[in-house]
Amino acid sequence: MKKKILISLLLCFLFRHGFAENPIRKTFEFDGFEREYLLYIPKNAQEYNGLVIGLHGFNSSMEVFFRDIDLSGIADSLNYVVIAPQALPEQSQDVKSSAAFLKNLTGQDIALNSVWGCGLKVTASILLTAELNKTIDDAGFLDQVINNALSEYTINPENLFLIGTSMGGYMAYQYILLYGNRLSGMVSIVGTMGTAIKGLENQVQVPICDFHSLTDEVVPYTGSYTLSGTFPVLVSLGKDKNEVINYWVNKNEANEARVEDFPEGNGIKVKKFIYPHPEHEVIHYQADGAGHSYIFAKDKGDGMDYMEEILKFLADHTSGESNGINEINKQNLHFYPNPAKNTIHFSGEIDVVTIYDMTGRLLLSQSFHAHQADVSELKPGMYIIKILSGGKTLTGKLLKN
Repeated sequence: MKKKILISLLLCFLFRHGFAENPIRKTFEFDGFEREYLLYIPKNAQEYNGLVIGLHGFNSSMEVFFRDIDLSGIADSLNYVVIAPQALPEQSQDVKSSAAFLKNLTGQDIALNSVWGCGLKVTASILLTAELNKTIDDAGFLDQVINNALSEYTINPENLFLIGTSMGGYMAYQYILLYGNRLSGMVSIVGTMGTAIKGLENQVQVPICDFHSLTDEVVPYTGSYTLSGTFPVLVSLGKDKNEVINYWVNKNEANEARVEDFPEGNGIKVKKFIYPHPEHEVIHYQADGAGHSYIFAKDKGDGMDYMEEILKFLADHTSGESNGINEINKQNLHFYPNPAKNTIHFSGEIDVVTIYDMTGRLLLSQSFHAHQADVSELKPGMYIIKILSGGKTLTGKLLKN
């Protein structure tokens, strides 16, 4: 009996102290609803360089976002807190009735289990029009989530980012029109802007990073598609992506695009349109051959990698004195050459060097007294390098030839 009690006490201790929950589930009341989110704390830090809010898709969840768009590596390498909030079920009985009508007409079941109030108005020919969660102030909810995090944790408020996937991308666009001036950047993955989106007239400029495929079968690049059934129904789900990109290019006063092509992989082509601006660039990744749920990753043969491109965008738009990406040279801890070929050399007192790829995966960790490190095994590309010196960790970019 005593042995069982000791084992139980030991397990409780381990789960409380040795296996702390991460991400942490949090709840609070907002606008008459109990709202919840998951919060991930980066390892080995007490002060954080920034905050990323990640928004899940239609009928999805905050848990699925953390599973499919795993930002923990990016959080650890850039020292960012990551939060994934949860959308509410559809609240309008009229919208639920419209979904039931559309099911009877086309045979397609449309669940409404988790829906962002993002200005997404669904129209099906002349048969119905329904704006999803029209009465829910999700932009205000997200703003309060940010305020909660800033008050509870020591986070640099100059580095706030929003990343949305699918309907979460719609929500990201809606948020930045209403509160975007507090953000350092926004990323939309296979989302767009709803036709009932609010705040188009507002004066706001935000760096934009947008991923979408010409062959997206769920959120069409053109904003609409034909639904087969008893008879065809034209369904509109949002604005044409070309209209969205042009809107933000004009709003951000960005310059004419330059175009880069990624190597073709798995039969998918990707073009990167970069509309430069010193502070408010617009970047659009236009894929051809990928479906809505396809996740780009170089380790499966794709020419483009979501995590790598997102981390580049966050790193490029991270700012402030503790920006977490350009600190090394400020502290006279220079490393050279950069770009490097086989060996990098360091000046100053170095305790530990760690190198991550652009997805946040740890590739090298070296404690040493010699002022050099062997990087010959690294593939050509960009990396994040961290140097521990005198109890302080400094971060920078390393290019490998």
